[in-house]
Amino acid sequence: MASLRLQRFLASAGIGSRRQCEQMILDGLVKVNGQRVDSLPAFIDPEKDQVTVRGRPVRPVQKVYYVLNKPKGVICTNLDPQGRPKAVDLVPQRPMVSCVGRLEADTTGLIVLTNDTSLAAGLARRDCPVARTYLVTVKGRIEDRHIEKIVKGACLPDGRSKASAVKVVSRNKRQSVIEVSIGAGVHCHLQRLLMRVGLEVIGLKRTRFGPIFIKGLGQGMWRRLTNRELAQLRAKVFGQDPGHSA
Repeated sequence: MASLRLQRFLASAGIGSRRQCEQMILDGLVKVNGQRVDSLPAFIDPEKDQVTVRGRPVRPVQKVYYVLNKPKGVICTNLDPQGRPKAVDLVPQRPMVSCVGRLEADTTGLIVLTNDTSLAAGLARRDCPVARTYLVTVKGRIEDRHIEKIVKGACLPDGRSKASAVKVVSRNKRQSVIEVSIGAGVHCHLQRLLMRVGLEVIGLKRTRFGPIFIKGLGQGMWRRLTNRELAQLRAKVFGQDPGHSA
């Protein structure tokens, strides 16, 4: 399993906030496999390492998997000094989860949240085969030449970005709506790619994440992933279903 920051493991187990858990570590109250840990950063493998706080064992929490229809203005980080609304506040607070990848504040739609760091890391890899689909509204009429350029892609400062598929939903002189499918690690480039081909984005909504669809889920609402959805995600990431269930 991927390594996990010790303070995050403690916080996800309900020991305290991440800052409180950091202080517990620095105060020498935490041991890993019988050895005191009093400095940061510190990492553990939750499936192998034994962690105690003040002599009491800390058990790994059950893994949970949520899908949320993120409203506009909600951010995808766990901490925000500006106090803006967060996606993690719209799902159950325990155990602590994080967003898989990011949607910008103005982008709405499907976001997956979990405390399964191994799966989250796999889904965030740039070569992850799980496609993301977006409904994009652009100003003006989109032409076939624009679509060809989106599929062909463009070199941006932090890498090449392109769409795997583009479908025109509607178009007129005022605005056009297209459905764009892309691979992992490309969302942050999507708006810049569209700008590069001469399009002005006025709306962006993620509607699909691999086998997961947003259909039927109201804005700001969440649900748990089904066993089938989870198995399909894990099969994509790990090459086979390890038998994990939601």
